[in-house]
Order: sequence, then C-alpha cells, then structure tokens
Amino acid sequence: MPGRPWFLRNQVEAATRDVRENESPKNKLIIVLGWAGLVKRGDNDAMLRDKNLVPLSHQHQHALALCVRIDRTLNHGSGELETWQAEVERQFHDEIRYHFEVEEKYLFPQALLFPELAGLVDELVREHNSLRRAFERARTRTMDSADLQRFVVALSEHIRKEERQLFEGLQQRLSEEELRMLGTQIEDYFRNSGMPGATCAAPIPRTPE
Repeated sequence: MPGRPWFLRNQVEAATRDVRENESPKNKLIIVLGWAGLVKRGDNDAMLRDKNLVPLSHQHQHALALCVRIDRTLNHGSGELETWQAEVERQFHDEIRYHFEVEEKYLFPQALLFPELAGLVDELVREHNSLRRAFERARTRTMDSADLQRFVVALSEHIRKEERQLFEGLQQRLSEEELRMLGTQIEDYFRNSGMPGATCAAPIPRTPE
C-alpha cells in the first residue's frame, strides 16, 4: 500500500475526530486546511483567507475531507472501490464541478491580469482537466485502489496549490474593492448555478447601497 500523502502524515484519526466535534465553521476550516499543511491551528500569523474567497476554501475543506476518508480506508485495507467511486462521482456532481467552473470563469481571468501568475493559471487549468478525467473514471467505475490513491494525492496537491499560490496571490494583488466584487460574482454564480444547497458557505453580506 502506498504511503500516506503529504497532508495525512500526522494524526489523521485525531484530526477527523476534531472535525466531528462542535467546532465553529471557522475552526473546522482551520483544522482541515491544517491537514493540507496550509495553516496551524491557533496560529494567528498563518494565512488568513479573505472573506470573499472563504466559500471556495470551504469547498476545499469538503474535498480534503473526502480525501482523508478515502486514504484512511485504503490504508486500513478495507476499501470498497465501488462505494468510494460512487462517492467521488457524487461530490463532483454536487459541488466540485461548480467549483471548477467558478474558478475558471472568475478567478483565473483575474489572475491572468498579473503576468507573474500566468504560469500558475496554466498549471491549474491542466490540473482541472486531469482531475475531470479522474472523476469520469470514477463515474464509469474503472478505478482500482492505486488509481484512487493517486486521485487523493492529485486532488489534495491541487487544493494546496490553489490555497497557497492562487488565493494568496490574488489577496496580495487585488484591492479590497476588487476582492469584494469577486466575492459578489462568486456568490451570484453559486446562487444561480443549480448547485445543490445553492451555495457552499454562508452568504457574504452585501454592502448597503
């Protein structure tokens, strides 16, 4: 069995129990991003996600939680391939496909305004396409346990890159007003997309006119 991916090296079981307890939404986000090596719980100097990008970070939380569950099952040797492929398909259909679309429609064009982020956007587009192919394999139930393990690593590393490089890069370069406008676009997209649950986080309050 392959070794655990980078974000699962320490205390997966303890972290999973933490999320099941009565944590605030903010703390849950910190815990799961902590699995990805993005923040340290209780570290006020760690990356602080702008409120307008928090809905997308919450979706990253959901995807990382799926990765944790798959990895834990595979490493215990009790993976049910049909069940996990169905779960991967469901999460892509219900949330991840919308997440990809909103990034490609709004975040990537914003990032391309900055030449130093163009290479990163190219990488993320290629990764979206590769992950879509993996999700299609899950839909057709043609993945084996090694495929699932590779999927877990690819998805978690993609999330890490977006959080550390794309989101952080945009926060450093966009003005407060530009971030607010981006947040409004994200909120409106999810509300009108048909995605189950309408949005992936509490709506961002609009500024009164």
